[in-house]
Amino acid sequence: LADLASLFDPSAFIVGGGVSDEGELVLDPIRKRALVRLRIVPCPSPLSPKGPAVVRVSRARTAVLAVAVVLTAGVLASCADSPGDGVTAAPHAGDAACGKLADRYPDRLGGQELTFSDRPGVAVWGDSAIVLRCGVELPVPTLDPCATVDGVDWVSREDRSKDGGKVVVTYGRDPAVEAVVSDEVVAVDDVLVALSALVEPVKTYTKCIGMADVPPPP
Repeated sequence: LADLASLFDPSAFIVGGGVSDEGELVLDPIRKRALVRLRIVPCPSPLSPKGPAVVRVSRARTAVLAVAVVLTAGVLASCADSPGDGVTAAPHAGDAACGKLADRYPDRLGGQELTFSDRPGVAVWGDSAIVLRCGVELPVPTLDPCATVDGVDWVSREDRSKDGGKVVVTYGRDPAVEAVVSDEVVAVDDVLVALSALVEPVKTYTKCIGMADVPPPP
């Protein structure tokens, strides 16, 4: 950094990111280390001849301190969890139908912004408030509750719905789509309406049935 600053003598570097909000907690150790690496010699102050009080720093060397802040911000940011961390692609995420869904992910869902969609068949809204995975294994017939929302059947995974959150998966559609909705999302019904519109084009092969659909014995 010192060599680059001395070579190019930049007038300024643009510093961004939340790390700069930490103030002296971050800047002070960076500044001290940079002063050593840049071999900046403190100048005696006329008001305090016995010790250095003023440090004269060239424009280039001042700018390199800002660069150090930027690079540190990038390192720290890379260590922070992103919304897509820990969300794996489903076994059949490569299905063409999943790719078509990705082109139609809503920018907002349940009051949450779309924050991650860089993995095949995966979409995340908010800080993992809503996680969608396309291409999960097709659900087998089950006694778990099934709700039909605008023509799309959703089976509630009771064994995985914990702490106020809800896990649902489409039934009778191939590929199957799973949605995990955390307890911070209040309007779960609105989320299912929006997701039903999203997955409605996926081809169907069967549907949920209830007691009314079972023919009486002969």
